[in-house]
This record gives sequence, structure tokens and C-alpha cells, in this order.
Amino acid sequence: MRIEFQLWGQLREAVEAPSATLTLPTPRTLNDAIVSLAGQYPGLAPRILNEDKSIRASILIFQDGQQLGPDALGRLLENDTSFTLMSPIAGG
Repeated sequence: MRIEFQLWGQLREAVEAPSATLTLPTPRTLNDAIVSLAGQYPGLAPRILNEDKSIRASILIFQDGQQLGPDALGRLLENDTSFTLMSPIAGG
């Protein structure tokens, strides 16, 4: 199973690339894929995961231009799926 993540903000800086692609055994959930992504990039883990390895509520997840809610984390993924991950942006 191939999953691509487009990354923005601090997440892009942590990976040092605009995107990252994972190859995972099937079936996997979106939560599994994000935890696996964090495991491949040590600088990314503290930005997207809580200490218990749950996804931080502040991380925004999009698919096909639609923001996904927390209920989407448990759904099984299809092959060749793409997601966008964004960290919160603040400024003044």
C-alpha cells in the first residue's frame, strides 16, 4: 500500500521535504499511516504525536481538499491514497 503525505509549515521543515511517501502492508488505518510516518522522521514525531502516540488534535488532515475529522483516523485506507497534513499557523 502506497500512501503520500503533502506537508505544510513546521511539518515540512521537520521532514526537510514538501512530501513523504510510505509503503505499508495492508490493511492499515489513517492513524497507522501517520504514526508510521512519524516513526520514519524523528523530528516529525513530537510535532504530530502526543506522548501516547495519538495524533495531536491541532494537526489538520485533508484529503481531496476536504478537511477530515477525528473519526477518519480509524478508517481503512485504499492503495495510492494522498493526504495533506498541516500544523497550526499563528502570527500577528
